[in-house]
Amino acid sequence: MTTTRPAPAVSSARLRTTVTALAEDRFTGRRVGTTGGRTAAAWLAEQLRAIGATVTTDAFPVPRVRELYRTPHLTWDGRALVHRRDFVEHLASADLPAPATGELVRADADELGGLWVLAPDLGVSARASREGAVGLLVPRGTDEAGWMPKMIAGPPPGNLPVLAIRTELHRQLPTRRRSPRRSRCARSTSPARTCTACCANLPRRG
Repeated sequence: MTTTRPAPAVSSARLRTTVTALAEDRFTGRRVGTTGGRTAAAWLAEQLRAIGATVTTDAFPVPRVRELYRTPHLTWDGRALVHRRDFVEHLASADLPAPATGELVRADADELGGLWVLAPDLGVSARASREGAVGLLVPRGTDEAGWMPKMIAGPPPGNLPVLAIRTELHRQLPTRRRSPRRSRCARSTSPARTCTACCANLPRRG
């Protein structure tokens, strides 16, 4: 099926306008299965129809999608860190709806029980879980604009809360290792659950 009128020429200004529109607050991040995602899909469908394309909806379920049901919070030494600038939820994180507080300790410390573990990766997860650590803080980089990108695929959730900290900040956090001197504390929530999201492709003709 052909379009009823010629499609407008592609231009950098038109592309920029589209990206700017999709970044608006009304789409609230556009994550799959959310109201924002469905609203963004409907908006894209209307843009395609406006240039004469025939658009249909092809719905399908996506299992094991990680969903935030509240914004995570993280404070260190009383300072509130900024979600997606300073820290972000990790796909391997267990659900942590209520705040959990603990001192920071390095992954190679003698004991991990009751502490947040500042770890280079998830390799210490089994030991941390076995000893009753509060959770893990692992490093992650940012994009060119300073944002911590969202992840849609990765390891399944484990037994401990896991937060990814901006790499340079992760390096700066002081920890208690073997010294009896107490370090400053971290306090966090990570309200994330696994769900099956209802998604849709927008096939078009013309």
